[in-house]
Amino acid sequence: TGYQRRVREDTIDQKMKTHRCALSCLLLLSVLYLVEGGLDLTNYHVTWEQDFTTMQTLNVTPWGPGSTWIAHTPYAGDWNDFMDPQGPYLPFYLGNGYLTLRAQDYKGQYYGAMLASVDPKGNGFAQKYGYFEMSARLPGGAGMWPAFWLDDVDSVKNRHLNAGEEIDILEQYDNSPGLHTTIHYWNSKPTGVGSISTQCDMFEGWHTYGLDLQPDYLTFYYDRVAIWQVPNKTPGVNDTYNREMYVMVDLAYRTGSDKPPAGFIDDMLVQYVRVWQGSGGSAKAFDFSDANSHTWESTQLKIFAGDKVSVKNIDLFFNETGDLQLKDSKGDILWHSETTCTNKCYAYFQNDGNFVILDQTGKAYWASNTWGNNMGVLVLSNESPFLRILDGSCNKKWSPINN
Repeated sequence: TGYQRRVREDTIDQKMKTHRCALSCLLLLSVLYLVEGGLDLTNYHVTWEQDFTTMQTLNVTPWGPGSTWIAHTPYAGDWNDFMDPQGPYLPFYLGNGYLTLRAQDYKGQYYGAMLASVDPKGNGFAQKYGYFEMSARLPGGAGMWPAFWLDDVDSVKNRHLNAGEEIDILEQYDNSPGLHTTIHYWNSKPTGVGSISTQCDMFEGWHTYGLDLQPDYLTFYYDRVAIWQVPNKTPGVNDTYNREMYVMVDLAYRTGSDKPPAGFIDDMLVQYVRVWQGSGGSAKAFDFSDANSHTWESTQLKIFAGDKVSVKNIDLFFNETGDLQLKDSKGDILWHSETTCTNKCYAYFQNDGNFVILDQTGKAYWASNTWGNNMGVLVLSNESPFLRILDGSCNKKWSPINN
């Protein structure tokens, strides 16, 4: 409902402060599977497509029936004032190879833009399981709240169900590089589990946001590289995400002290929304050895003696004598910590954002000295400087190679 979306907005600041998981009192904390790997759509086929790169006319009405999209939430739960397609200003515009969704201060009244793929009777497109994806450019403006999300159509068709399933593939706030992905179960005691991944290039060019929804797991993707995987279980109740889900895309605005400035105009650009049916595409979600880069949140990387983590052509290797080494595809050492540690040692990206080498007693042999950076990330890349620690705003805090 719109109330539920407003409650979620009220929890955003707390969510950011508590580090990538809690939606205030609404979220149950859970083990997060932070992964990165490629998506294989070989055994999938497209079942629904909105290709705005070639589309001439957007088939949208305020409430239906019979249109591909409606411009409001089908359950009449708008938490923003979403402009009708033919309102005082046009919230949707097709041209230049993309669809523009516009949020705007129009004569002192704030408006957002919403698209939903079913009408208030549940007629339209919805699908059980499969891969859902959008290609978009986000505005990054103050007070903006773009989203790409799914809701179950059963709760639209049966308003007495009093239980709804929601999956947020993308939510993003203001100019923060945090990509929010969340699964919800809405009833009298709503619950949810979420993750925030830092994507420092999110405002640079086009990016894809996707979800592979399967009976066993939900795997979330950014540019078809997995960023989060969670078992298919609705949080807090004995159920799974096994209903037909419809698609929503919106550019909303925040309210209260976080609202956009007076006179604002912000656009989200969308190249396409596509849905596939199939399975098996996320079987290698945990394999990121062929990726160009990989990002770890704090506490997510621990390397024991003799082990390594790799991206394409670059290894981060912690050898048996306790020396942490960056190696290229030829085995040449690009940098190393020059440490010796043999007492059950390991390299660890701690919850304070400090990358350290420790032995089993907790004695430190080397550190990046980036403590106080719990919202930071560690990035391994095949482009110089190869290894970086960034803060929550994507500013570099440390790198072994200074360039």
